[in-house]
Amino acid sequence: MADSQLRRPIASPSDNPPSTTQLFPLLLTLLPIAAFLLFLAGISFIGTVVGLAVVSPLFVIFSPILVPAAVVIAFSVAGFLTSGAFGVTALSSLSWMANILRRSGATLQIQQAKQWVRETASQEEVQTKAQGEGKTEELGPAQEGERTEQSGQAQAKGTAKNDAAQEGSKAQESGKAQEGEKAQGGKK
Repeated sequence: MADSQLRRPIASPSDNPPSTTQLFPLLLTLLPIAAFLLFLAGISFIGTVVGLAVVSPLFVIFSPILVPAAVVIAFSVAGFLTSGAFGVTALSSLSWMANILRRSGATLQIQQAKQWVRETASQEEVQTKAQGEGKTEELGPAQEGERTEQSGQAQAKGTAKNDAAQEGSKAQESGKAQEGEKAQGGKK
């Protein structure tokens, strides 16, 4: 019994058209709604034609002002849309590049660059403090020699930090290379 129900074709609306007695109330309901919407369409069309007839002389009189204003507005809108498109393109390009860099393992280089920026900033801070102190007080020849030694020591410390950071990064790189070789050896 279930098989016979499954094999029967699905009835479409064209198989059993509605009878006249079913259509009559439907038409009586739709006729006033359609007439009202047609009336609204006619009123809005007539209003638009009358409005254009009244305003068209104003358009002709003010066209030396309105046409350039419309051109300026059109170019402004085009400019904003173009700048938005360029901004979205730039952000998506930066996002794409960041994803590529993340996958390539360039984080080590980025960390090295951050460390270099921090060290450079601290060196500049020390030098700025040293120069700021030199402006507030007058230095004699002996004091100037001391100041030169201090800045030389600060530079030496910065160089030592750079060397230590480079050695650490080289050790990390060699460790990553060994890990990569082990991973490739395991795959083969």
